[in-house]
Amino acid sequence: MLGEVGYSSIYATFAFAVLLLSCGSYEQGMVVTRTFFSRIQTLEEALAVAGVVEDQIRHIGPGGRNVFSGYIHFKEYPICYFVHTNLTFAICHNCFAFNYDATIHEMC
Repeated sequence: MLGEVGYSSIYATFAFAVLLLSCGSYEQGMVVTRTFFSRIQTLEEALAVAGVVEDQIRHIGPGGRNVFSGYIHFKEYPICYFVHTNLTFAICHNCFAFNYDATIHEMC
């Protein structure tokens, strides 16, 4: 369902990317992540979208059931190994996806 509306909603695009990653579809999830970032102007905007999606998932219902626990959501750490500049908003797309995937993975 998220894939169907992903073109019309940036929030659905982000949620679709994270859920693909959480389900173990790394390659497809990163394709959708790149699509998400192609539609975003700044990292601040991406963080705002991610915050809204994370908040909505938290309010959907009881979490912590570990529905994604059997899936390896990332095959390895991002290639940058989290080495970025000291700027607050300096993070690569891989680290962004990894961070939110891990957050959603734990919430669900």
